[in-house]
Amino acid sequence: MSADNPPRPGGLIYHYTGLEGLQGILDKKQLWATDVEYLNDTGEATFGRQKLNELLAMEATYRFPRPEALNVFEVAWRSITSDGQRLFVACFCTDGDLLSQWRGYGRGGYSIGFDRVILHQLGSSTPAAGFFLRDMLYAQDVQQSKVTAIVDQFIANAPPQVHGAPHGTVDPMDAVHAIMPWAFAYADDLYQLEYEFKHPAFQEEHEVRAIHQFLSNSTTEIKVRPSSLGLAPYACLDIGNNPTTTAIREIFVGPAPHQDEACRAVSDLLRWHGLPGVEVRPSTIPFRW
Repeated sequence: MSADNPPRPGGLIYHYTGLEGLQGILDKKQLWATDVEYLNDTGEATFGRQKLNELLAMEATYRFPRPEALNVFEVAWRSITSDGQRLFVACFCTDGDLLSQWRGYGRGGYSIGFDRVILHQLGSSTPAAGFFLRDMLYAQDVQQSKVTAIVDQFIANAPPQVHGAPHGTVDPMDAVHAIMPWAFAYADDLYQLEYEFKHPAFQEEHEVRAIHQFLSNSTTEIKVRPSSLGLAPYACLDIGNNPTTTAIREIFVGPAPHQDEACRAVSDLLRWHGLPGVEVRPSTIPFRW
């Protein structure tokens, strides 16, 4: 059995943040999605790409009947990143009271529980500036199955120059031109997989990401903010917090002294924003700073 859980169609997913982040989400009704190349973990931008290279190489040894088909597929995939396309992500966890997350955000942290179904609906309501949700994949067999599925679709739907003509009967350049339109469609799916693959050491987080795909012709405004890497580009994802459309269902107050007072203050903040129905809960983890 795979070590990965299947994607969850519903339930709550939790965004861990500090006081400033909590206030910003409630005040501006937005999540900040960071450019994946600027995430705190340097491996975020390299692990998925390396793993994808490895898995695609395994597919190439026996799946592509014509070598030029594989070459075009790889060229198309690699050209995606040089075509003005970027991904911005906001991170969630399926556990709202996880010690490793509290340690990462320090004293005064919060985890905001979002209804996954409503968050998905909010993200898909404005496709041009919206986002989609993806569960991170940690087990290699699951990662391999994702790559295999995309390659299967590519081969099944590609023109005869990929698999229907005997070797030597089709000019390689003709094959390249015929294959390219199909290759780009599936290469884009591969590109997104880069940022769904994570090292199995992070599996306890069961991370879910809201992913915004920024294209060269996008009207999304890219801003910058201070980070551990200096300035980090980010995009704002609209989550429309109001009593009728909010996706926020509960907020955990992280381990800290005077938790009762901290929970009461968060409840007051929610009432001020017209969200009195959101449950506020103290962390149950006996961790002392």
